Amino acid sequence: MEPFTIWIAGTAGAWAIGRTLDQTSNFAEDVLRRVSDSGTEFLNHDPRHVNQCYAEVGPKLAGSLPYLEIADFSDDIRQGRTSRIMARVNSDPFFTQATDFEWAQARAQAYLDYRSKGYAASDSPVMRIASATQSADGLEVGIRPTRYFCQAESNLVLDKKTTILSYEKKQVTVTLRQLLSAGQDLGLPRLDDKRLANSLGVVVCFLSKDREGRIALRMVKRAKEVGVFPGGVHPAMSCAIKWDHERVYQPEMDLMDLILPDIQREMVQETGLDPSQYSTPIPLSFCREFLRGGKPQLFCLSYTDLPQHDLNAARDRQMKTQRAYRPEKVELLGSGWLSAHDPSAAIGGRLPGNLTHEGAAAFHLVNRLFAGAGTQRQA
Repeated sequence: MEPFTIWIAGTAGAWAIGRTLDQTSNFAEDVLRRVSDSGTEFLNHDPRHVNQCYAEVGPKLAGSLPYLEIADFSDDIRQGRTSRIMARVNSDPFFTQATDFEWAQARAQAYLDYRSKGYAASDSPVMRIASATQSADGLEVGIRPTRYFCQAESNLVLDKKTTILSYEKKQVTVTLRQLLSAGQDLGLPRLDDKRLANSLGVVVCFLSKDREGRIALRMVKRAKEVGVFPGGVHPAMSCAIKWDHERVYQPEMDLMDLILPDIQREMVQETGLDPSQYSTPIPLSFCREFLRGGKPQLFCLSYTDLPQHDLNAARDRQMKTQRAYRPEKVELLGSGWLSAHDPSAAIGGRLPGNLTHEGAAAFHLVNRLFAGAGTQRQA
């Protein structure tokens, strides 16, 4: 695949997404209005709710989207460079810890209820982000292994109301988010908070072109029977990064080298495409997501030259395979959503409704990338 700067240049209408969304003066607010607040008893998906919970965290992504951006890699992409994220490795497994009596009660009740509802049916080793700081080369993160069940008993059940016995020996109803917020002054918990798994999530902002060269951000619709973002319009690929215990880790490693194999596996599972059919995903933005208590999310950028018909057909075949052989892992609906007539694929002058938080952030980040590239081009 050619570099992104070459891929977007010189095509009629190649700036359509940037021009279209730039015409909206309050882009972030327009996107926010399209974000679904349909959640579960375990996570309150209303973006206004989580923005209020972390009112003193700022600046929020685009001013109002419920993310804190730690690193923006857009300039490197516009200049044809790939940003480096250096990972400091701690191979000792991390398990969430009950730091006090009230937290232990609330966590246990919320987690048992979460599992009883059929969420988090299987466990797997995942990558925890314990720190994230700017460096001269870009971004430096601390990583170590944890478990998906650790995430299920912390980041994924923050708004579940539970009745516990307080220190004063009284029955009180609380949520884990309220307990986390105690003493935080409406700020996010630290990444190394022992109560949270803070596993690394990766979102691929996946772009394609139509015959006229108009660029579309590929979106999918999630199933309703999932614990996070049920029924929402979502980026084409997102996942929790697994920790490979078979790999030999060095004290310092390139994060993208570490996580690329897992991203490629997830791309097959969610798009039906192999690595030869799209550009190697590169970092676009590193954020912390409010919904899951500051859980780290790495947004990446990739694109494909395949026509829309082939992309839809590949995804349709993959979804049929998923339903046949891994029904418990099916989080996305089948084909039809990405047809040329659907607003989530052919953006035109519209934005899709029912966006997930990640979908809204992806639209903003791609729009920002194109708007900046357009400014540079005109200059």
